[in-house]
Amino acid sequence: MSMKTLLFCFVFSMLSFGGYSSPLHYTLNLHFKDKIHHKVVLQSIKGNQLTLLKDFREMNKNGHYSFPENLAVGMYRILFSTTNTAREAKYIDFIFNNEDIAFATDIEAPMDSLNVISSEENRIWFSFKRMEAEFQQHLKELDIEIDLFRKHGITDPAARLEFEDRAVKYNQMQRDRDEFIVQIIHDHSSLYAARLIAVYREPILDGLKMREERKTIYKNDFFKYFEPRDETLINSQIYTDKVYKYLMNYSQRGLTPEQQENEFIQATDSLLVHCKQNETIHVFISDYLVSFSKRLNYSRLNTFLVEKKSCIPNQ
Repeated sequence: MSMKTLLFCFVFSMLSFGGYSSPLHYTLNLHFKDKIHHKVVLQSIKGNQLTLLKDFREMNKNGHYSFPENLAVGMYRILFSTTNTAREAKYIDFIFNNEDIAFATDIEAPMDSLNVISSEENRIWFSFKRMEAEFQQHLKELDIEIDLFRKHGITDPAARLEFEDRAVKYNQMQRDRDEFIVQIIHDHSSLYAARLIAVYREPILDGLKMREERKTIYKNDFFKYFEPRDETLINSQIYTDKVYKYLMNYSQRGLTPEQQENEFIQATDSLLVHCKQNETIHVFISDYLVSFSKRLNYSRLNTFLVEKKSCIPNQ
């Protein structure tokens, strides 16, 4: 760590713990490797809705932000935009849960170079995200290999043994991932990060089965792991990301537009039935599903959702 970064950490520590800041006004401190030449903004996240909180117009290499008193616990985004194209924008999604936060990073690779200087929530969160990326990469590779073996045939004894080896590894990695998530939830149960991470739990899909059979297992067991009852998680993308992934399991090649729409109607009906435990979450997910149907221009799905939403109390 450079002398400049050490100085930054020392100053931050003095400000945070030396009695200079109100315990009701938590701060976000940003430190960048090089001078900033891009637009940097802070946004709140609520599903697929982003709201501007701060535009760091005059930031050089350091940015400081005092969170408003009573700011909602949830996920927030530091957006680094070099162009007007959303796909080219870089960002860091982090947790705010009533604590001071300090990050150091390189704007050219904000996530890869991210160093959490202060914030227990974000240390746990970003540690999980890095491990999750590794799990998903390995699972994707094994998933592709399993399907390739089936495509080329597994009647040959040697091919069958290799296929079964990949399938066993695929199954074990899913179990390892689930145990990893459960351990984090157990060890850090008081953290908001643990509640977010809990939503990442998923059904174990048997690699020995055909792809369509695995998709059926995912649909059938999805709600054993997804019980949306925590309203604070609305202040993130975790529910909408999870709902979208569930919907995509109903997307099938070869279907006519009408048949595909019927599949999505079935999926949304299941989602709404399982989201009835909490009215606020039910409304939130209903709104997301309506926007999903409008983007795809599915009029019957939209009508179905509007009718369902009209049945929600106080709507």
